[in-house]
Amino acid sequence: MDILIFAEQRASKVTDAVLGLLAKGGELSKEFDGKLHAALLGDAVGSAASMLFEHGAAVVHVVEHPKLRLFQSDLYASALYEIVRRAKPGLVLFAATLLGKDLAPRLAAKLKTGLVSHCVDLRVEFDENGRKRLVEVIPGFGGLLFAKNTILRMPQIVTMTPGVLGRRRQEKGRKGELVRLSLEDLGLAGFESRAETLEVVETKAVEASIENANVVVVGGYGVGDAERFKLVEELAEALGGVVGATRPLIDAGLAPKERMVGQSGKTIRPKLYVGVGVSGAMQHVVGILNSKVILAINKDENAPIFEVCDVGIVGHAEEVVPRLLEELKRRKASK
Repeated sequence: MDILIFAEQRASKVTDAVLGLLAKGGELSKEFDGKLHAALLGDAVGSAASMLFEHGAAVVHVVEHPKLRLFQSDLYASALYEIVRRAKPGLVLFAATLLGKDLAPRLAAKLKTGLVSHCVDLRVEFDENGRKRLVEVIPGFGGLLFAKNTILRMPQIVTMTPGVLGRRRQEKGRKGELVRLSLEDLGLAGFESRAETLEVVETKAVEASIENANVVVVGGYGVGDAERFKLVEELAEALGGVVGATRPLIDAGLAPKERMVGQSGKTIRPKLYVGVGVSGAMQHVVGILNSKVILAINKDENAPIFEVCDVGIVGHAEEVVPRLLEELKRRKASK
């Protein structure tokens, strides 16, 4: 079974989420004895093909045209549909970004096939006849459990939550098959969009990206107020990390929505995650399970977070965090 990745890009640069999809797609294509394809749409984006090859793609389909400079949902869906008809993949993978969540259901409708959204894992299992099948894992019931799904029609369409997948090692200079296509080749030269994207305005991040941070310190409901949340910010600064928060603190206005970690926020995979006053509800835990080391600080020794952490400290934040800060300052001064 061949697998096709939609290679979302910004300013002709492939996004980090796509690199994760390539890693997972490479694993699955080997399991099913197939090839890994990528579809790259835009204007003057051909240079990004080398990045796709170096991260595992065997075949890259490139469609370039000024009409594709900005994302046009119906035109992109029609172009991708034509690529899928030619490549005949058994699985098409998207990142569950705003763009991916728009495009994936449009493609599934055109192909009259199934779609599973917001997957946190893709697994190969065996059916009752001993044949391999793909199983999609998604959080269900508000993150209280994980559900396994399988799509019965081909090709299967899946969106993956950004941040849950790691990258494969980049192979500099790796080559593959480059398939260049025009809108004319796809029968779309005269395509007229019913809605047109006129401009894309990006807001500049004022802080480091939480998804790519090596250290993330998250404040939870147990932090309680702005004064104690300052301890979270101080600890993050001392560790050279960034600040995150759970929904109650976001709703209380103590942190911006972009800092929310969990099922309805960001999925992260830092080298060190520190949860301060985080109870460990499943909605939050699904966003941190890929962290290399999880350290939890909570006054409730029965908090669920202690079931998934590597290091647990039972105590009040206002007592534990200042002592950690003192120790970090002492170690820094002794160097």
